[in-house]
Amino acid sequence: MALIHELNCASTRKNTGFGAGCPLDWKLMAGAIIWDQPMVFEAQWLANLAVFLQANAWQNLPGGVLGGAPRGYPIGNFLNPEDATEKPTIQTFSDGSKAKVRDGTYDWSFDFTSGGFPLLQALQTHDGNSTAYAIFYDKNNNVLGYNNNGKFAAIPLQIFDALPWMMNDGSKTAKYTVHFVFAKIYANDVAEYFNAGFNMGQIVGLQDIRIVVNGWNQATGLANVTFLTENGGTNLYSLYSAEFNTTTLGATNGDTGAVLPITSVTPIVSNQTFNIQFPTGNANYPTDGNIVLAFALPSVLAANGLVGFAGESAIMDVTSS
Repeated sequence: MALIHELNCASTRKNTGFGAGCPLDWKLMAGAIIWDQPMVFEAQWLANLAVFLQANAWQNLPGGVLGGAPRGYPIGNFLNPEDATEKPTIQTFSDGSKAKVRDGTYDWSFDFTSGGFPLLQALQTHDGNSTAYAIFYDKNNNVLGYNNNGKFAAIPLQIFDALPWMMNDGSKTAKYTVHFVFAKIYANDVAEYFNAGFNMGQIVGLQDIRIVVNGWNQATGLANVTFLTENGGTNLYSLYSAEFNTTTLGATNGDTGAVLPITSVTPIVSNQTFNIQFPTGNANYPTDGNIVLAFALPSVLAANGLVGFAGESAIMDVTSS
């Protein structure tokens, strides 16, 4: 209860003894997981953390349907840590005495090589001020977040920035860097931590699949496409020729949103592409508009052999004669 003219001067000071147990000593930070929305962990998620984090990174929708949690985006294999954390701001008075005005903010940067330029491009889609939340883990799998009313939570970032890459100059590799800025309180006063008990680096994000339309005949409803990984441009034909089918792919009328069934998906071994046949006589086949070819949800892809993938979409125009 708030009382007029009364301040809360209760002590929050803690004792300084140690010895029992194993005091935490942070090692080199090895990676992070970011979210685009606030992320507060429920106790049951922490109880089976490895399973939860992988399911969270591979869940169907970015906004979150897995117990209300938004999708996580793991970033691993940190190299070359740089700490540009500010020192506290100190004011000096006319008599020479000093007082601390405010704490500095944490300012961390890490390079990575795994994933290279395509990963950097993907991470840049998450850039922003006060739009990302992160947990960090060190090489001993100690995990850093903060205590949000008794629950472990991801730290709200003031800045998340995947920096523009710097070129290979002949003496060092191209430089790909992620940058995190957050308030001192989250890693100190209200910091929360635990040891994961497993290799946090094993948690990986979804791989996006790009649809490349090589040819399209609107009169016959036949499209020829190639399926490539967004990161690296690997043709997935040799690995998954049978898994790309009418269950893992779907189509809609781009103007009405109505489902347009796919008649067949035929692998073409000679050039490692696929022929996609649409039914021109179907009521939802557009006469003047477009067809959107897209993948099923990640859980459907996984159930049909495409584990750890999410799909992009492609548009095929149909114009009236």
